Amino acid sequence: MYQMSYAPCLRHGPVALAKSQTQPHFVRHMMPTSPADDELEVEPGENNSSNRPIRDVGPKEQDGPEKLPLELWLSIFSHLQPGDLRSSTLTCSAFRWLAQPLLFTVLDVSPFFLAYHMNHRILRPRKYLDRTVERLQFYCSVHIAPAVRHCWISPYSRSGFPPRNARDYLDPELVIDTVVNALSFFPNLRILSWHCIDFSERWWDSVHRLPIEVLWINSCTFTGSQLRCLPVRHLDLDQWAWRGVVTNQPSVHELHSSGVSRDVLSLVLHPEHTQHISVPRSDTCVRLLSTMIMMVPFVSLLVLRIPFSVTYSAEFKETLINCPSLEELRIFTPMDTSNEDIRDIQTIRLPSSALQSLSVFEGPYTLLATFGEGRPLKNAVLWGLDESSSHCDPSKLASTLHQFSLLNNNLLVLRTSVSFITLELLTAISSFPILKSLEMTSIDSPHVLEPLITESNQRGDASRVAFLYDILRSIQLPPSIESLRIFTQLGPGSVNILTQEREAMEFNTDALIGRALIHIYLVGNGPRFILMVRQPH
Repeated sequence: MYQMSYAPCLRHGPVALAKSQTQPHFVRHMMPTSPADDELEVEPGENNSSNRPIRDVGPKEQDGPEKLPLELWLSIFSHLQPGDLRSSTLTCSAFRWLAQPLLFTVLDVSPFFLAYHMNHRILRPRKYLDRTVERLQFYCSVHIAPAVRHCWISPYSRSGFPPRNARDYLDPELVIDTVVNALSFFPNLRILSWHCIDFSERWWDSVHRLPIEVLWINSCTFTGSQLRCLPVRHLDLDQWAWRGVVTNQPSVHELHSSGVSRDVLSLVLHPEHTQHISVPRSDTCVRLLSTMIMMVPFVSLLVLRIPFSVTYSAEFKETLINCPSLEELRIFTPMDTSNEDIRDIQTIRLPSSALQSLSVFEGPYTLLATFGEGRPLKNAVLWGLDESSSHCDPSKLASTLHQFSLLNNNLLVLRTSVSFITLELLTAISSFPILKSLEMTSIDSPHVLEPLITESNQRGDASRVAFLYDILRSIQLPPSIESLRIFTQLGPGSVNILTQEREAMEFNTDALIGRALIHIYLVGNGPRFILMVRQPH
């Protein structure tokens, strides 16, 4: 059996990787000889169980079941979960040829790990470099390379921390060099995640040559003098990475770092290319906004996601004016809502000509009129600073919504979180005549609701959630409503299941909400119960 060699790849980089593909392929379903997995430090997320090379020949016409077109099978496989996709590769050679590349769309590498203190790196053993070269040989194969769309170079493992060898002596730059040199072999690479690693001039030059559309960078600057701009479509900055996805929160591991530097921001921001920017970290966002206002208008920017704290800055208003095509503005909730200073939200005065394309707003309900009046706002996600966990006071929210309905009655989608649901609030929501979707999350404060529930439950044999049924019976939502979802902690209490079913059936019969599909989720303690009501057309 052919013995895979790593040494030429280490000495010559991507040239050797390409030449390695001209070697005779292995017999189908057989693994090449290599160091045993138990001798390597392998991460669970490295897909090491499925990287068995196969012959680069397509399936014959008679191989596919029912002789369906290959494009249809590829579409089906793209919707499968990794476990099901892995099983599909074992069905037949045709399925293996089609489905196997979809298991390797992400090349993830962790040259080192981060402890909670940013300055302390947990290094990898040298065996990890051998393993990385072996993986790159496979990823660069003719069959797999076109499927790679995302390169992840980060100290945050996408699937947890593997056991570490006590002899941690590997220089992280050796791993980064090896990976960066191979990136040009992936023709469809569009996403790059680069975390807590400063760009060298050589690395940046290699990245600049790639057709990157989505760039996710954390806590980095660059070491070089003449670096060219990298115009990307989607920017994620200083996002806490958890299992490979953004979390809209700054990382606790990077609290002692300075975040993405102003120099890097000036290289990745482009007024005519950048369409999406998301940054939850306050100091990075201030640098971002101050950089943007020094440039020409961002005519292509459609989505801006920023922390609540920067709404106080002078740069915030100027940046919004400098983004004439902005369609979606999302303001992240503050991490600590107990701070009294953040509860005094200043009124932001924007010229009437600003944000004329804004259709989606997420943020404190007190700013709804500011961003909704005179603008085509159709989707609102509202939170408040009245209660803990950024929930709204229902009375104040009802007043705000009622006043806003007089200024803009084009709202189609509304999502909000409140301390409890009241008839006054639902009545205010009903004033939007073309509302199609409503989602409410209620924490149901016991000290407020218990007296009301006791007063309404005169018989004493009704469940606590029946109080919500009574409120819903009392209002007439707009006939345009198609979906109503309520998450409540009003559980059934001590009422038996038969009584719960009777109450639900009575509500189903009495509720006249047009074509709405109603979901009521009981998320409190005790039995979980979901009421679903679909009214006939």
